[in-house]
Amino acid sequence: MYLPEKKRIHDPNTEVAIFWDYENIRVVAKGIKVPLAEALDAYTAKIGFLRIKKIYSDWTNVNKAIIKAMYSLGFEPIQVSMGKTNSVDVKIAVDCLDTAQLIPSISTYIIVTGDKDFIPVINWLKSHKKRVIIIGKADLVSDHLLLSANDFISLEELSKLEKQQKSSKENGKQKLTISFTEAVKCLVQSIHQLHSKGKPSRFLTLDKYMRSLDQFNYRGAASVEKPNGKGNFTSFTNLVKMAESQGKVKSITVNGFREIRVNQAKKDKKKAEEISFA
Repeated sequence: MYLPEKKRIHDPNTEVAIFWDYENIRVVAKGIKVPLAEALDAYTAKIGFLRIKKIYSDWTNVNKAIIKAMYSLGFEPIQVSMGKTNSVDVKIAVDCLDTAQLIPSISTYIIVTGDKDFIPVINWLKSHKKRVIIIGKADLVSDHLLLSANDFISLEELSKLEKQQKSSKENGKQKLTISFTEAVKCLVQSIHQLHSKGKPSRFLTLDKYMRSLDQFNYRGAASVEKPNGKGNFTSFTNLVKMAESQGKVKSITVNGFREIRVNQAKKDKKKAEEISFA
C-alpha cells in the first residue's frame, strides 16, 4: 500500500520556520495571489504548526502587489540592502542560527533557495537536531545543497502536490500509484533532461528530480507498482535495480559518485536490428 505523505502527516507539536531567499527564488503575482507562497503554506500545513514565515529581499525594486500578497499570506518581508555580496544569504544564516538558539522548540527549518552558500548553516542546524528542508528549482539547485539537507522539494513537485490535493478534493479519490513502465519513462527522461542541462544524473539526486516532472505522477519509489503485480517497490535502489536488470539503464561511477545512465548499448543494438531487417 502506498503512503506517500506518511512522513508529512500534520503534527501539531512540530513547530516550523520558513526562511525564503527571494533574491534566489522569485515569484510572479497573479492579481492578489502568489501561487508559490500558497503552495508553500499548504505543504507546511501538512508538517506542523508554522511559527515563523520570513522572506528576504531588497523590496525597493519589487512589485508592490507581491509585497501586499506576501503580507496577506502571513509572510514577514525582511528588507536587506544589496550593498555587500551575499547580503541576503548572510541575513538568513544569522536569523536561522538566532532562531535555533532563541526558540529551541522550532524543530523544522524550510529554506527556500538553491544557493549552496547555505550548506554550513544546514550542517549546523542538523548538528543541533533540526530537520532542514530545501525548496528550490530542480534544474538549478546545487547538488551539494540538495544532499546536505534532510529533504528537498522542487518547486515543480510543490506545485504538483497542490494540484493533486485540489483535484482529489474536487474529483474524489485519485490514483496514487504508477506502473513500472511509466516510472522507467520518467527515469529515462530525467536522465536526458539533466544531461541536456550539463548536470550529472547522480543516483542520490535522481529520485528527487523525477518527482519534479509534471507529466508523470511519480512520487517516490513507493508509488511504483512492481511489474509482477505483487505490491510496490520499497526503495529507489530496488526500482533502479529492476530497470538495470531489464537493460533500460546502467550504473557507473564518476568522480566517486554513482551515476545512472541510459543503456545506450541496448538502444544501439535495437537500432542495428531494425536496419538489418530494413
